[in-house]
Amino acid sequence: MRASFDEEKLCRHGATGFVGASPRAWQWKTGGLKVSDDNKYRALNLEEDEEDDRPVRLCSEAQARWVDDWLESVESGELDVYTCLGLSNTFTWSPDTRKLIFKVLAVTVLQVVIPLIMLSLETADGLTFQPAEANNGFRIIGSALYLYSVYSMYNNALDECRGRLLNFAFRHQLPAGYWVPLVLGEFSNVLVSMVLVLTLYVIFTHLVQPADLILNAVAVNFLGSVDGEFVNEDMKKDALANFKEVTSAVLENPELNHHGVGMGHEDDEEKLTCLDVFLKTLLYSIAVSGIIMSMVFFFASTSEEINIAGPSGKGHSMGTCGCCHQCHKHR
Repeated sequence: MRASFDEEKLCRHGATGFVGASPRAWQWKTGGLKVSDDNKYRALNLEEDEEDDRPVRLCSEAQARWVDDWLESVESGELDVYTCLGLSNTFTWSPDTRKLIFKVLAVTVLQVVIPLIMLSLETADGLTFQPAEANNGFRIIGSALYLYSVYSMYNNALDECRGRLLNFAFRHQLPAGYWVPLVLGEFSNVLVSMVLVLTLYVIFTHLVQPADLILNAVAVNFLGSVDGEFVNEDMKKDALANFKEVTSAVLENPELNHHGVGMGHEDDEEKLTCLDVFLKTLLYSIAVSGIIMSMVFFFASTSEEINIAGPSGKGHSMGTCGCCHQCHKHR
């Protein structure tokens, strides 16, 4: 009733519109208030509002290139269990961490404990650098296989995914749960390479059959790459999801990303840390030592006290005449 009375009163006074303090243009219409067509109502879109509320990406070109390179290295098979464990933020003891911890322990046993036991057994009777076989063909095969094994061990220890992520963790000061497994993986692989390079040479000095050289080289190379062999498709998916989460949290946050666009110093993400330089120096030393030892294997004189050994270890000692003590001449 009140509204009808007001409408009649306005009509009697010839009022046809309303002008107020609002910047909108209002038009009076009998029975209701109508907004003019030039101020059409737009429905609220929650998805658009969420997009507007998201943090502005401060990722520089170098950082975007680093992310792409890391993902490419994963697709090329560089992902290992230590990297997966680091991406799960180890100290949070999340479900991803619990799935990985036993595999990391198994890899540690295979890559560290077993090579040390092998080296101890092979050097129990003394360490010699003189091969047991004097044949030049045998020496050529042994030197070539040894060089290939050193090359494989170097590549196995130099993991791009792990190294790049470790630099990223130090650069952006991530929690220790991210970088401790990566450091463990780096030192573990360097130690494995050192031990396997020496162990394989000692094994080669005890062999006299070319086929045994191949079998032992393949076995030792497997131990060097076992940390990558344990990664399955589920672990890879979890690692990629965790990588996306941590990189988004760091690179899209201006408080954490001090090297992004507009921050005044867009440094390259591939810049090496002191730890990275130290580890690479050790790997280069191992590679140079392997090259030298392959030359020693070819040019060294034949051992006077030599052993016949199959692929499983040492065999029967031989006398100075060059034939086995168990042959018919010495029965």
